This record gives sequence, structure tokens and C-alpha cells, in this order.
Amino acid sequence: MANWKGTVVNEKEDGMVDVIIGPSQQSIPNVPETINERVCHCSSDSSNVIITAINRLGAEPGDFVNVTRSSSIILKNILFFLGIPLAGILIGLFIYFILKNGVFNPVSGFLSMLAGLLCGVSIGYILYRKISAEEPFILNEIIAKAPDRTQTHVCKPNSPVCDSCTIPDMISRISC
Repeated sequence: MANWKGTVVNEKEDGMVDVIIGPSQQSIPNVPETINERVCHCSSDSSNVIITAINRLGAEPGDFVNVTRSSSIILKNILFFLGIPLAGILIGLFIYFILKNGVFNPVSGFLSMLAGLLCGVSIGYILYRKISAEEPFILNEIIAKAPDRTQTHVCKPNSPVCDSCTIPDMISRISC
């Protein structure tokens, strides 16, 4: 199963919560320390992802949680974004050979394969959007409860308290 750690930012009425997932470390992976010292590591809105998850544990805003999703979604994504477009290419090439009676013209063959690829990508994307919604994220562990229920917002970029903050310790250090 795929696991992510994040902070609950909002409770919804239907037993769901919004969880913000952000960078797990304060440095850039596989980069020399001299470079990491010169780079600001404050997480920004673009480095965070907000997901909606099923809240079976009663997590509240500010809680640091572990979120899972079924591993079968990875195989479905491979099918949607590799298998279906590849099948589209092959079908486009097959249709081209049927229409041209086996005579190959490189430009026409390329265009038919491109048309098949575009159709395959479109169909894969539509199926992905419909089927991936059926695989919800689930909270499976509350790692740490929020220290203070009055401070449940997330660190904003360029905030005076945002000095190399990361998602796990944001809630405990925020006073903005």
C-alpha cells in the first residue's frame, strides 16, 4: 500500500477530512550540503498537495496522520497511461494498413499512429478520472495529535515563523 504523512486541515460533514501532504525533509535530496545551505526550504503552496480522505479514526484538524491508498491503483494507472495509448497506436497503424492495402507511406503511417495515440491518451485519461475516484484515500493512523486546537492552519510562505518549516512540525510552531 502507498503511504503518505500529512496534517488534517479540515473536517467535512460526511466523515471525510482534507489532509495536506508536503515535503518530508528540509533539504533537496542528493544535493551537496553547500547547496542546501543556500536554498530556502520553506514549503510553498505549490509544494503541498491537499487530498480528501476517509476519517475512520476521528482525526481532527491539526492532527498529523498517515494516509494510505490501495496499491492496485498503481497498476490501473499503468494501464490507463501506458497500455491504452499503446493499444491506440497499434489500432491506428492497423487501420492505416487496412485502408492502404498494406502499402506503407511513412508520413501517413506516422499520422495514423499519432491519431491512435491521441485517442488512446484521451480514453485513458477519461477512464482514469472515472475509476480513480473509486479508490479513496484512508486515514490509517494518527501519528500525533494537534498540540493546540486553536491553531489549525498551515504555515504560509514568507511568513515570519516560516523558517525552514516542514509539514510535521508546522502545527506546533505556527503563531501567525
